[in-house]
Amino acid sequence: MKKGAWGSIFVTWIVALIAVILLSLVGGSSIRPTSWMVILIRELILIAIAYCLNKNWVGEKVLFDSTVSIKTVFVLNIPTWFLLISAISNVVAGSGHIDRIPLALAVGIGAGVFEEYLFRGVILRGILKLSSGPHQVWNAVLISSFMFGVSHMVNIGHQALEPTVVQGASAMILGLFLAALYLRTKNIIWPMLFHGLNDFGAVYVIGSASCTSNLDPTRLIGEFIVLGGLAIIFLRKSQRSKILDPDYFH
Repeated sequence: MKKGAWGSIFVTWIVALIAVILLSLVGGSSIRPTSWMVILIRELILIAIAYCLNKNWVGEKVLFDSTVSIKTVFVLNIPTWFLLISAISNVVAGSGHIDRIPLALAVGIGAGVFEEYLFRGVILRGILKLSSGPHQVWNAVLISSFMFGVSHMVNIGHQALEPTVVQGASAMILGLFLAALYLRTKNIIWPMLFHGLNDFGAVYVIGSASCTSNLDPTRLIGEFIVLGGLAIIFLRKSQRSKILDPDYFH
């Protein structure tokens, strides 16, 4: 890791967070905030920023190649296939909302690629390398997921506290599963796909890039049981030697 240590990871996170906030303010009065083109451009800029930060500052290798068997990847991605089927079903059933597809795709692809590259590809792996001890894996998963959750609370400036906290907590729970999926498949494509499908479905159903109106505090319990439970299963003790395989850190 270039420029070593926790400082590089923290600074990368803060710079990316500031970029998200600043870009969210661009065109506020003259361009519709829900314009799919504006959102796509913003996400592409954020992807470029994350890539440059990693390449020139952190130097973390984001994994796209997988040596994990196809069968294992398929099983680990059962929740992803569920989301895929759900997304297709929603589009087919909601033929009157075809106009929502560009926006849903822009948010799904943009956020899925940017956030997974940054939080799982760079931050999670970076923290995992800097951690040690019997709780090395979970330390990295929990810290990176907490940072992921906090990053989803940037709306605090223009929305109530409760939905903001719920949004952050929901993102943190999602982060647990996405981290586990990345560590087990060793391929960033899979968490990107799950994340993208999740956001696509939410935006398509609601018809807006802002999903805060659909945040229900009671849903956090279900999300924690399902996604948190899957993370625990994926990261069970018998699998940690594979996660910490020396080849993973080269």
